[in-house]
Amino acid sequence: MASIRTRPNGKLFFDFRYQGKRCREITALDDTPANRKKMEAVMQKIEAEIELGTFDYQRYFPGSRSAPPALNGSASKGAEPSVVSRPPAPLFREFVATWKREKEIEWRESYRHTIDCILDRHLLPKFGDVPVNVIDRPSVLDFRAELGARQVGISVDEPRPLSNTTVNRIMGIGRMILDEAALRYAFANPFLGVKRLKNQRVDIEPFSMDEVKQVLDTVRSDYRGYLTVRFFTGMRSGEIHGLKWKHVDFDRREIAIRETWTGK
Repeated sequence: MASIRTRPNGKLFFDFRYQGKRCREITALDDTPANRKKMEAVMQKIEAEIELGTFDYQRYFPGSRSAPPALNGSASKGAEPSVVSRPPAPLFREFVATWKREKEIEWRESYRHTIDCILDRHLLPKFGDVPVNVIDRPSVLDFRAELGARQVGISVDEPRPLSNTTVNRIMGIGRMILDEAALRYAFANPFLGVKRLKNQRVDIEPFSMDEVKQVLDTVRSDYRGYLTVRFFTGMRSGEIHGLKWKHVDFDRREIAIRETWTGK
């Protein structure tokens, strides 16, 4: 029966049978509950594909030399088994294309746009031409430091650093990509153990009631209703921009948040 086991050095490996042969495929992953859970999910896929007759050893374990001879194309009886040439791990940008194609079916259009922006602005410029299995922990930590020092702003006169929330979001996408790559190409995900930054406390300074009254008294008349709703409901921009009359109940004095506008 297939299982996830631990080597003496504390690294996990796959242990399963295929075509009557016992197969052991080692990884660089430490024996942690999170890594075990990820490898067990992969093992379930492998067992299902073996059962269906669609299992591709090379796809899961590229470069493996421990596959049974029958899988590597052995020669005549008594001859040393030949080893199939396995493709190296792909560049980060190449794997991203595969990852996006497989994951896009799960995403909404707005989330797909967010992913594309993060990839194009941050992850691909940094890691695009690096093989996925070469990206290491120091590179990841250096990238996080670069993000933390990066200045953005509406104008050059008022730059501001990326917020910790934004840095965490960017790092989270990188973590998901390399998490999948690490499982397919059997290397340790360099994002493992890299902690999220603490979100900074933001001081909120709302308008006083006198300031609200002043705005409503002086704003253009066709904007007065819009701003009144914004001031006194706390609705987000996307929520109020996507609001439709059918979601406004005057009798019950309720507004139902059912849709949002994302600009896409």
